[in-house]
Amino acid sequence: LHDLTYLDYSLVGKAESVAAREQYQDELLDVEEKEALQDEKMARETAAAKHTCELQEANLAVVETIFEEMFAEDTEMTKLKNLPGISDIINSFQSEVESASDVFLQAGMARRQQKSHETNLFEMAIKEMRLAYASESVALIEHFGHQKKHSVKHFASSREPSDIHKLLTLLSNLSHDLMDLEMRQVDQFEELMGEFEAKYSELKSSCLEAQQNFF
Repeated sequence: LHDLTYLDYSLVGKAESVAAREQYQDELLDVEEKEALQDEKMARETAAAKHTCELQEANLAVVETIFEEMFAEDTEMTKLKNLPGISDIINSFQSEVESASDVFLQAGMARRQQKSHETNLFEMAIKEMRLAYASESVALIEHFGHQKKHSVKHFASSREPSDIHKLLTLLSNLSHDLMDLEMRQVDQFEELMGEFEAKYSELKSSCLEAQQNFF
């Protein structure tokens, strides 16, 4: 009903609308109930799909399928199901698997969050570093621009060759300072990358150890 659109509201008066609702009240309630159930189903499916996507991104999708996959290729399972008490054993084992899976899932999601946190810190540090060096580079170039303007103006009136030599020296100094900035930026980047790789390697080892313990 919430998707129903009237093309001409003037054709339906308020009294007619009320009368129609009273006349078809049961049908309307039935439609509204079905729509509510459909909306609820879609919300559950959307939430489940989002949860599965998050598990896949964290390489934890196995927790949703591990129990079924254990028996997927077991041809003897259909025969064992007929044995007395086997259902209770399977249910008990399923509970143990689900409990272990939940512990593995919670720890895995925590490590995923930590990975994301470390990655964000690294990216932020790189961005701040680049902005700092870019600002310093711009300041050096602007300072040289002012010096060049003054030297050119002085040379226009004096025509002294020393003014040209002075300007060339300033340009050489600027080139040296910019190269020095670039080298310092490379060194700092390598230092940041080393720290990030060390922390990420620790997380990777922790993940591998958790997987080995779980499986």
